[in-house]
Amino acid sequence: MTLSTYNIVAIDTTITAWNHSAKHPDKLPQTAQLVCSYWLNVIIEEVKEELYFSRTQSYDFLWTYLPTYRKARRVIKSGRAGAPQIAAERLFRKLTRARSRFEGPSGFIKPGLINLTTYNQVIQELHDGFKTQQRGGETKRSPVVRAAR
Repeated sequence: MTLSTYNIVAIDTTITAWNHSAKHPDKLPQTAQLVCSYWLNVIIEEVKEELYFSRTQSYDFLWTYLPTYRKARRVIKSGRAGAPQIAAERLFRKLTRARSRFEGPSGFIKPGLINLTTYNQVIQELHDGFKTQQRGGETKRSPVVRAAR
């Protein structure tokens, strides 16, 4: 099977592929709740993305929906934990971290289970983490860099 026949799933901030089949449909469950919608910056374009939360007896799921393309994807599956609002925030944090190096939210549009304040906190924590990593990299020079100077 080729990679193009797989969907990407983020589980505990690691990315794994699952086989696209009837067990993993690309259709939002009727019980899905809006988490929030925002502009997603994907390298050179911005698209509107909506996040949805659904729950079964055993798992919580985070879904992305791109209205432009009318495509829904289940992107995170995690063990069921807490109230829907708390679980949705936790899954949003995982998704944002997993995508952080190649795409990410660039503007809040509409609240759902997550409001503007929570959205801003998640984005700020991500940026603070990048700054901390950058400062750490500036103070630690590898032997190759020291020898070159």
